[in-house]
Amino acid sequence: MDKAFSLDEIGRDVRLGLRSLARSPGFSSVAVLCLALGIGANAALFSVLNAVLLRPLPYVEPDRLVRIYEKLGDRGQGSVSVPNFRDWAEQNTGFEQIAAYLVGSRNLQSTGDPERIRAVEATPNLFSLLGARPLLGRAFDPGTDEPGKGKVAVVSEGLWRTRLGGEPSLIGRTIRLDGIPHTVIGVMPAAFDFPAGGDPTGVWVLFET
Repeated sequence: MDKAFSLDEIGRDVRLGLRSLARSPGFSSVAVLCLALGIGANAALFSVLNAVLLRPLPYVEPDRLVRIYEKLGDRGQGSVSVPNFRDWAEQNTGFEQIAAYLVGSRNLQSTGDPERIRAVEATPNLFSLLGARPLLGRAFDPGTDEPGKGKVAVVSEGLWRTRLGGEPSLIGRTIRLDGIPHTVIGVMPAAFDFPAGGDPTGVWVLFET
């Protein structure tokens, strides 16, 4: 009885509120607009919090991953210099692996007009550190894909489907990035977008350290 009575009370309050809004259309518009803005702001805030804090990272054992910055005195923190990365990698005793990456862009020359795409330069062990598996082909292979042994590239599934034909035969073929030939060795699935944030990454190439 108590529950039914409460629902009846809520129903009467809702009907009264709707009648009041109907008698004041100007106020109703403002009320609906404020409600829409409030819902939109909350949805946007939740999306950010869910992506940054709540949803686990799409990598193997994400709780074991850390990002290392270099302290820049009073200016806070920033990217690690190449010489320091080399020293850290050689002297590392506390981590299983240390990888480096640099976000930039490249001109992709394929069928149609050239397109500027987001590109990530990475050390050969980046994919193995993240436990990332390609959709097709293979990712970089530490020890064999060393800088200077021929340019190779791993492309995203989105780029593969939209600009590169979406055919498995792409593996082993050459694409040109900033005019330089790169052999495509793998395609990463759409769920893998490293690093997250900004435009989707289109291609990963080896980082010349």
